[in-house]
Amino acid sequence: VCYISPAHAHLVKLLRSAGIRVPKSSINFRIGRYIVDLAFRRSKLAIEVDGGIHRWSVVRRKDAIKTASIVLAGWRLLRFTNERVLGRGSEVVADIRSNLKS
Repeated sequence: VCYISPAHAHLVKLLRSAGIRVPKSSINFRIGRYIVDLAFRRSKLAIEVDGGIHRWSVVRRKDAIKTASIVLAGWRLLRFTNERVLGRGSEVVADIRSNLKS
């Protein structure tokens, strides 16, 4: 079982409150060898919620490799910081909604 951070859980709650369907099977979803925080399969849109550790250079390098692998698999990947999800959640929901439509 994968860990769900408070910001990740908050984003799921925000999306569901906005009428965006987020099934449990879309949370901590595997794409190839990686697991993303959320995945919208029909739109091939993956979401990552990044905490403070993602500021570290070694983690940023790993994130870049993960992103490239997911994009090569045909997915789009959006990354949001914990701060953005917790402080400007409506903007995050709007970003996700617009990417689900495109």
